[in-house]
Amino acid sequence: MKLFLRLLTGSTVLAVVLWLYFAGKDSSGAFEWNRAVESVKQLPDIPFLAAFAIFPLVGFPISVFLAMAGLKFGFMKAMLLSAVAVYFHNAVAYWLGGQLFRDPLQAFLEKRNQTLPEIKKDHQKLFTFVYTAVPGIPYAPKIYLLSLA
Repeated sequence: MKLFLRLLTGSTVLAVVLWLYFAGKDSSGAFEWNRAVESVKQLPDIPFLAAFAIFPLVGFPISVFLAMAGLKFGFMKAMLLSAVAVYFHNAVAYWLGGQLFRDPLQAFLEKRNQTLPEIKKDHQKLFTFVYTAVPGIPYAPKIYLLSLA
C-alpha cells in the first residue's frame, strides 16, 4: 500500500509537471510561462476544488494545489480557499483518525506493550502549534498523526 501511494503521488506530480510544460509550449516548441499560467486559470473550478479537497488527504503534496490556487484565483481568494481546505483536511483527518485508525492502531500497539502518547490538556495547543509549524513530516501523515495524539 505504501509503495502504491508513493507511485500514485509521484506519477501525479509528474503528470502535473508535464501538463504544465506542454501547456506552456507555443507552436515553435518554446516554453512560455504565461501560457502555462493561462492553462491553470482555465481549469474548471469544481474539479479543481474537488481535487484540492481530496488528493492531499491521500498523500498528494498540498504545495502543488497551493501554487495552482494562487495562479488560478489570485492571492486573496487563494489564501481564503487554502484556509478552508486546510480546515477541511484537518476535520476529515480528525474524524478518520478517531473513527477508523485509533482502535486498530491501539490494538496493534498493545500487542507490543506500547501505547499512543497522551498529551496533557494544558500542553495541547502549544504541541499542535509546534507540530504543525515545524517542517519535516509530509502534510498527510502530519494531519493523521495529529488526530491520533
